[in-house]
Amino acid sequence: MKAGLTLALNLFPYLGIGLIIVCVELAIFYRRRKSKIWKSFVGLGGFVGLLILLWLGFRGDRDSALWVDRLFHAF
Repeated sequence: MKAGLTLALNLFPYLGIGLIIVCVELAIFYRRRKSKIWKSFVGLGGFVGLLILLWLGFRGDRDSALWVDRLFHAF
């Protein structure tokens, strides 16, 4: 489980960029349908984008294995 979580954290920016693209496409689709849910997709995409920036700012590429170790040792 530890290796899987470390891998997921290491791949987070790439998976997050894909999620942002999906959110933008869904926001465009629902905006054309005159639905108010498009704002939720824009918010989700913005939130994931902010998380990616924080991940890069806190050097997740270098320290994510350490974060997982600390998480498993905390419990």
